[in-house]
Amino acid sequence: MKDTGNLNKEYRQVYNSMCEYLYTKNINKLIRKDILADILAIAEEGQLRGASPHETFGDYESFCDEVSKNAIAETKLEKISLYLGAFLMLFSLSFLKELLFSLQTTLQLGYLLYDRADFCMYFTDFLMITLVMYIYQRYAFHLPKMRILIIIIGFIVIDGGMYLIAPYLLPAKMHIPLLFIGCICFICVIMLSLSYWLRHKHYQQFLNYKSTSGGENDVLQK
Repeated sequence: MKDTGNLNKEYRQVYNSMCEYLYTKNINKLIRKDILADILAIAEEGQLRGASPHETFGDYESFCDEVSKNAIAETKLEKISLYLGAFLMLFSLSFLKELLFSLQTTLQLGYLLYDRADFCMYFTDFLMITLVMYIYQRYAFHLPKMRILIIIIGFIVIDGGMYLIAPYLLPAKMHIPLLFIGCICFICVIMLSLSYWLRHKHYQQFLNYKSTSGGENDVLQK
């Protein structure tokens, strides 16, 4: 979030609400950063004119809705690669942590001995962290009083479900091949790199569009 030190309390509250609202929109993250910078500049200009936030933006949700229509959306591939990459990164870190404590033995055997309970715990916790990232960005603004309850219920359902079905699907002691761990790390790097590349590619398309249009068709059209 941008520095709002130049804004008074009323403008700061509206700007922060607009930031939270825009985070629920399906907008390229780099483009959203530019949009927020432009909104902050508009807020500062409105404050200098002595106008109220309502006079400057009107209904801020409608203003943000209109802004979102003119912005480049975040594609499904961007979202999938980002959140899948984040989940695999956390999961691979849990494998690497276990490797540090049994490196010599693991290298000799070619696999990592993993306890089923630990595997379920890591899988559930990291899956929930990834889901929380998504839920918070897309739905927390619309359900501010329910966000904690949703997270708690989701964790209980997923965690309880994993422990109920795990004995039927997984052995008590799991042998995780080093090749599998390596593949997880490799896919993680590929997914995060793809997300980064797509984000910057679409952002560059946005900048090219603004430059060719002479800046007249700005995303902050009302």
